Amino acid sequence: MNQKLQRATELFSDVMVYGKNKVYEHINYEIQGEFSIEQMKVLELLHTHHSLTSKELQSMLGIHKSAISNRLKKLSDRGDIVFIQEDKDQRVKHVKLTDQGTEAYVVISAQVDEYLSHLLGDIKDEELDQLIATFEKVKDIFQKN
Repeated sequence: MNQKLQRATELFSDVMVYGKNKVYEHINYEIQGEFSIEQMKVLELLHTHHSLTSKELQSMLGIHKSAISNRLKKLSDRGDIVFIQEDKDQRVKHVKLTDQGTEAYVVISAQVDEYLSHLLGDIKDEELDQLIATFEKVKDIFQKN
């Protein structure tokens, strides 16, 4: 791998991992610890995908079965998610956001947008155009593979 590509992958990884955690840490402070960072990630995935099994969530988050079970139980106890049993296979349960969970996600998402706007507010329009174009390319690559 050439040095430029290696540096690009390192930066991409840093932004994905550290950047997202930094944003969620800030948001967690803003919502006064109402949700853990991990629970916010579950809400985000469920909002994006509408319905996932716990196994799919476990795979997407790269966590152990007991960890996802614990997160889902807490969100279920709060009334933010429901489990829907699949008609074809009674062993399979899909996880969906409730109206309350959707509301929570909308609030969190708005706070994320506000925080990111604040962080990135000093970036010039020309640089933002470059950033958008680059992220669109990266997104296309991920969607194709």
